[in-house]
Amino acid sequence: MPTVRILRGVDNQPVEATLLGLTQKHVEDFTTQWQAPLIQATQEDKFWDWAFKHRITSTRDNYEGCAIECEGTTQGLMMIETQQHRTQFRPGRRLTYVSALSVA
Repeated sequence: MPTVRILRGVDNQPVEATLLGLTQKHVEDFTTQWQAPLIQATQEDKFWDWAFKHRITSTRDNYEGCAIECEGTTQGLMMIETQQHRTQFRPGRRLTYVSALSVA
């Protein structure tokens, strides 16, 4: 599991975080911890269905789901599409499309 450094929002201090595959735990964290604050802040991703996105990433080869965790808490979710797009700048090379990105 790769680790990265992110800034903690409370005090702007760097902390270690872990990049992981999207799991049901991350979906539940979005629903139980993120959704209410997102609704209050009128953020665009407040009603995104991460359970549906998780099902897609679990059953289709061209999609991947990722999460970032810090101190056991989900800090970000991402869904990417990895196989259906090609770059015009370097013929034959694939592009990765970010289909959905949500951060705490």
